[in-house]
Amino acid sequence: MPEKRKGTICTDNNSRSHKIAEVSQRTLIEENRQGPSSSQCHEIKRRGIQETRAMETSEETEVQRNADRLRRQDIREMERPEDSEARRNENRMTTQDTRAMERPGKRDALGNVNRL
Repeated sequence: MPEKRKGTICTDNNSRSHKIAEVSQRTLIEENRQGPSSSQCHEIKRRGIQETRAMETSEETEVQRNADRLRRQDIREMERPEDSEARRNENRMTTQDTRAMERPGKRDALGNVNRL
């Protein structure tokens, strides 16, 4: 387990700062076991912020892509019902007409008696 250091990198516990601290801490331990100078610390923190922003951006991009896909799907579904319902009604009437014509003396969809 990496050693924990108390420092001025991050003290509050909100999500963004916590991510920055994790990235900064990892970089700090990997690059320099004795501890960084103030300029190195500044650079590590800057790099941690950039990596955190990149992670947030990729998450936001994925969320945005999913939202766009769902929006397009909803639009397609909203356009379809009228078309498909009209087609179903048309098919239903055609089927009823065909059945009525097949059986003479039966009523068609309009209530008329078909006698062939």
